[in-house]
Amino acid sequence: MAFDLSRRIALLGLIASACPFAPLPARAGTLPSPTGRILLTVEGRIDNTNADGRAELDRALLERIGLVEVKTWTPFTEGQSTWRGVRLKDLMTYLGAKGTTIRATALDLYAIELPVSDVIEHDPFIALEQDGKALRVRDKGPAWILYPFARDRSLDNEEIAGRCVWQLATITFQ
Repeated sequence: MAFDLSRRIALLGLIASACPFAPLPARAGTLPSPTGRILLTVEGRIDNTNADGRAELDRALLERIGLVEVKTWTPFTEGQSTWRGVRLKDLMTYLGAKGTTIRATALDLYAIELPVSDVIEHDPFIALEQDGKALRVRDKGPAWILYPFARDRSLDNEEIAGRCVWQLATITFQ
């Protein structure tokens, strides 16, 4: 019995969603739609979207990119913690992001630009958890750009601290 095209597409979607991983990078316009609360919106020069020229990412979609653990201290917290989140480098690859500047905007509209060269040189990440607990707005979450301060003491300066955007809401690749 032959399937019509819409049934074939639906079947392929079902098979793809059952896979435990997603290939990096995603193909243009093929990002799945979020099913949970959107934690991060990514705009600008990106190839892969799931909503009118942007990528809306919930926790499941961020996890699909791949989470890393980074043990570091920050200028804003006491002692060293184990942070879990998404490397900016992996986010860029997954979304097919281009540009030389990343504009990061917080829920309170604080915004800062950081050079894409930071992604290569310093490996910043978007923290989603601290010591096994999901970041909440009151904990500077639900997403927070951090740098691996413990790995490189030269990052301990005001310029880098200013690029650690907590309550991160939007990233724009320029």
